Amino acid sequence: MKLLFTFIVALPFVASAATTFEVDTKSSRIEWEGSKKVGGAHSGLLSLKAGKVVFEKNVPVSGEFVIDMTSINNTDLAEKADMKAKLEGHLKSPDFFAIEEHPTSKFVIKSVKDLGENKYAFTGDMEIRGVTKEKTIEAEVKLDDKKVLAESKFEIDRT
Repeated sequence: MKLLFTFIVALPFVASAATTFEVDTKSSRIEWEGSKKVGGAHSGLLSLKAGKVVFEKNVPVSGEFVIDMTSINNTDLAEKADMKAKLEGHLKSPDFFAIEEHPTSKFVIKSVKDLGENKYAFTGDMEIRGVTKEKTIEAEVKLDDKKVLAESKFEIDRT
């Protein structure tokens, strides 16, 4: 599954010492694209339930993001309501994300490497379906005096 993850911190940005910012979950979005073993793909959206990022001297150093798996929404079948409902039901089922037992997924940043040009490699623990694996995600982080905007594209092998 490929994810495009965009988060926005909508607070004045003045971080000379360690400062924690809450992520604006309403403005942030997670786009997903999943491919089938037999060909074809589907896409959609997920909601961010919560998130925070810690900055020191305008550099991200840690953070945590909680994804609301119950919000999984297919967008490419929007005009085929029965197929859309069937796919969403399958993705929420124990065969896939098992959202009744695992309504959230989480990424906790353990370390950050500055790659230059506002790009960072975030290494942390990715938890999906109660299984935690280390994952490194590269993201571009832009900041101004009103907000922080970060965007990342990465893949997850849910198996």
